[in-house]
Order: sequence, then structure tokens, then C-alpha cells
Amino acid sequence: GRPLYILRLGQMDVKGLLKSIGEDELLLL
Repeated sequence: GRPLYILRLGQMDVKGLLKSIGEDELLLL
């Protein structure tokens, strides 16, 4: 269960980073 849990956390982190980066880019534009 640990691998899946870590993968899920990783996906959430990646999505959060992409969202934050996307928002920053939109604000800059």
C-alpha cells in the first residue's frame, strides 16, 4: 500500500505545483 500511497501523494503534489505555476504564469501574462 505504501507505493500506491506515495504515488498518489506525488500526483497530488505535481498537480498542485502545476496549478500554482499555471496561476503564476497567468498572473504574469
